[in-house]
Amino acid sequence: MCSESGYTDSKISLEWLKRVFDPQTKGQAQQRLRILICDDFSTHETLEILEYCLENNIILCRIPSHTSHKLHPRVIGVFGPLKVAYRDQVERLYRGGANTVGKEHFTSLYSPARDKALTSRNIKAGWVKAGLFPFNLDR
Repeated sequence: MCSESGYTDSKISLEWLKRVFDPQTKGQAQQRLRILICDDFSTHETLEILEYCLENNIILCRIPSHTSHKLHPRVIGVFGPLKVAYRDQVERLYRGGANTVGKEHFTSLYSPARDKALTSRNIKAGWVKAGLFPFNLDR
């Protein structure tokens, strides 16, 4: 629980669902079902979250423990390229004469790495490699 704010992790998850996921996906879905893939963190599956999902045409799909490296499109298609792109940015900083990379460098290094890695192509490749779209039971 976040003691200062009074919010539990489950309240934060529900707020994110209501304020971010739902509004950003509802219009494009046009009353069709939407799927929300999440890890097995227990706060993702509270009664309030399940009820909200049921009432709003959202299917909550939990990835089993210790399988995200095989099943989660984000891990497969985006995080690998993001790590490589970030590492490249760090190397550029070192080649430019920096002796250390600190917190103050993070945003300036991460932003171009994110732009390079979070592409439509990488995101779609993650879904294909996970065998989720198009569905491939062998994957």
